[in-house]
Amino acid sequence: MLKLNPQIADILEPAYGPCPGFSSTCHGIMRWDPDGGHVPRGFRGAAGALEDIELVLVYAEPGDPLPGERHSGLESAYSFSNNTFAGGATQFHTNVKTIISSCWPRLPFEEQMKKYG
Repeated sequence: MLKLNPQIADILEPAYGPCPGFSSTCHGIMRWDPDGGHVPRGFRGAAGALEDIELVLVYAEPGDPLPGERHSGLESAYSFSNNTFAGGATQFHTNVKTIISSCWPRLPFEEQMKKYG
């Protein structure tokens, strides 16, 4: 099981919470609903030391939560994201996993996740 490096968790924690724009610019468009899976949840990888990360991918347009998706915090979102990513839950997950595997084709998934954040 992948574990988010605590140093990286400290960096990401402010990005996890509700965006201030939810009550202004994005009001009625974006939502914060952890019980419904609506949280920033693209956190994956970064399972090694900060200096191990060689690739960062930034995605646009968050997808809808998967059935039954619920979150209780950053660790919950991180675990869920890594599990769906490892299992190729959607075409998006499969495509990104293909990109990662093309960067480090000889490394197992857990080692790839130390280099990708």
